[in-house]
Amino acid sequence: MRGIASGRRRGPERHKQRLWSLYRPVGRRREHLTMNHIACTLSPSRQADKGILVIPNNRTPHKGDPMSDMRGHARKALAALRQFVETQVLEGHWPPGTQLPTERELADQFAISRNTVRRQMLQLVKDGWIDRHVGRGTFACAPPGASGASDPDASTVNPEEVMEARLLIEPLLAKLVVIRASNAELASMEDILAAGAKSETMAEFEYWDNKLHRAIAEASKNQYLITIVEGIHKARQSPAWFGLRRRGLTDERRQIYQQDHTAIVQALVRRDGEQAREAILSHLSRVRTNLMIT
Repeated sequence: MRGIASGRRRGPERHKQRLWSLYRPVGRRREHLTMNHIACTLSPSRQADKGILVIPNNRTPHKGDPMSDMRGHARKALAALRQFVETQVLEGHWPPGTQLPTERELADQFAISRNTVRRQMLQLVKDGWIDRHVGRGTFACAPPGASGASDPDASTVNPEEVMEARLLIEPLLAKLVVIRASNAELASMEDILAAGAKSETMAEFEYWDNKLHRAIAEASKNQYLITIVEGIHKARQSPAWFGLRRRGLTDERRQIYQQDHTAIVQALVRRDGEQAREAILSHLSRVRTNLMIT
């Protein structure tokens, strides 16, 4: 009798424990779902005896339902996050190139999960309000539709103007790079340099040449300058530029350019900003001269 009575007492409790171990409640929402699953395993009379209310799957939860409350909070927080970012950009508190707070900081500020923040930030990227770069962070862009100069048509850009812009901007990057570049970024530049030296065709050399100059810009960690340099290199991809570079890039000049690149990278690795600036200026002046006399 003792065994039977004991078994009767333990049976429902053991059943409930198995259910708890299966669903493992984590947080408010999972706990609600778990209790609902447990309640559904009981007969209607048992549910009434225990005072349990089971919400059918095809019925809208009542107003105080935890799941409904959380979804409502998430929607409001997402709207508030988006409005906050747009306001900061529109009012000039975050000029183009300004680095935004981290996902963790925004999640704490708006009391939502990091995954929720990430989804909203990805939408803001699609809408043109911000830009994201892996390993560097998230940065503000100019307001979508803002008046001002747009990206020039690469087919109409004057090569002389592009070289003037490069001579003004790229040598100045050296000072930022020697201060901000990580050892890994400098090592990557050395790898790019070595790959360029092994190039067997003009197209290969041009690929590694372009990659090196972009790597230098990115190591400056200044998003506004990076955007300008990207625009310059975009202009260099036009058919007119392609033909001009091919005519001006001989085997002899390619060897000289490789020597220029070596001097630039070695100065950056030594973190000698002035020497790197002079090396970049000398290299671009040589490129400009060769393009114009071709």
